[in-house]
Formats: sequence, C-alpha cells, structure tokens
Amino acid sequence: MRRIIVDHETYLWQLTHQHERPDACAERLTVYREGFKKSPLRISFHQHDTWQVGYPERGVIWSTQDQTAYNLNRPAIVASIIQQMVGAGWSPHVASTPFDVQNGFHLLTSGKP
Repeated sequence: MRRIIVDHETYLWQLTHQHERPDACAERLTVYREGFKKSPLRISFHQHDTWQVGYPERGVIWSTQDQTAYNLNRPAIVASIIQQMVGAGWSPHVASTPFDVQNGFHLLTSGKP
C-alpha cells in the first residue's frame, strides 16, 4: 500500500485491476485512513461504452469520445478523490463499514483532479 497525506491526515491506498468479463475490466481504488482499516473507501471504475480502463497500463482510464485520460497511479489524483469523498460524507474515523462507490467516473470529471 502507498502512503499519502491529505489535509494533515495520513491515508494508505492501493489500486487493483479486475476482469469482470473477458471483454470488460475495472479499476478499483481502495483507501484507508491510517489506523482505521474497518472503514475503507472503495471506488470502482467499470469499463463501459464511453470509458476504457487499465489497458495498456494498469490504473489508466480514458474516454473513448475525446482525448480525456486520468492516471489513478498519480498521488494528486488520489488526493483529489480523497478530498471529494471526505466532503461527500466518508468518515473513516467514525464508520465501521466500507464506503463503496460503484461508479467513480464522476469524481474524475468534476474538474478537480
């Protein structure tokens, strides 16, 4: 797991690539606030008509409609997502269950990362 500090808090994060079907992949970002492993943030980016994920490089997401691309391996992108999710109600220091987001594309296209 990689370590990142966002707004004076330490988080641990990892990125995984999943094969949902032979012709479709997903990237999954998992983030823990250090010391709070029971309440991770889990965000999935599922390949679909307008977005491709993870090929040729794990963690890369790109639009099939234009030149837009995001690299989830970049700490600045992850920091922006963490800030957005804390603002949206992810409270790992008080929660005891995972905070799951099944479609994370809106976090990338909001103009912040």
